Amino acid sequence: MEPDTPDIDLQLRELDAAELEVWRDDHNRLFVSEGKLALYEDVRAVRAFPLTMPTTAVFIVDSEGKEIGYVNNLERLAPQSRSVLEEELALKYFTTRIRSIIDVKSSHGVTTWELDTERGHRCIHVRDRNDIRRLPGRRAVMTDAHGMKYEIVDSSALDDKSQALFEAES
Repeated sequence: MEPDTPDIDLQLRELDAAELEVWRDDHNRLFVSEGKLALYEDVRAVRAFPLTMPTTAVFIVDSEGKEIGYVNNLERLAPQSRSVLEEELALKYFTTRIRSIIDVKSSHGVTTWELDTERGHRCIHVRDRNDIRRLPGRRAVMTDAHGMKYEIVDSSALDDKSQALFEAES
């Protein structure tokens, strides 16, 4: 007797950007219609590659997290739909930019970073060096203990002290 195995559909379906319309209702729920083919309500948008290719392969999932399909390139959407989808993604992937690093201290496996950001002075706690992700172009993203993201757009553009602190702790 064979064990029960769930039916899993591993086919990824590309949604036709030319046929897609994205909007919010009065209750701020996200809707997607695929021309006359389908209407999906209360959906979410999820980036496949949020750090390296933010406008490529954006998945649309239902309220239970089941994939409906993906938009290969947001630039192919109609301007209004693209704007709504980009607003949704900006909320989901909210990132604060770091202007300088004031101080870094480690204690009991947690590193405390004192930062000057575009949103003012911040003191964040990073649990592990793996929570500091280096990306191409001297870019880096730090995730604090609460899941908030902080971005260094170009580490070589930081002042000398900030660069030294960043290199020593990342």
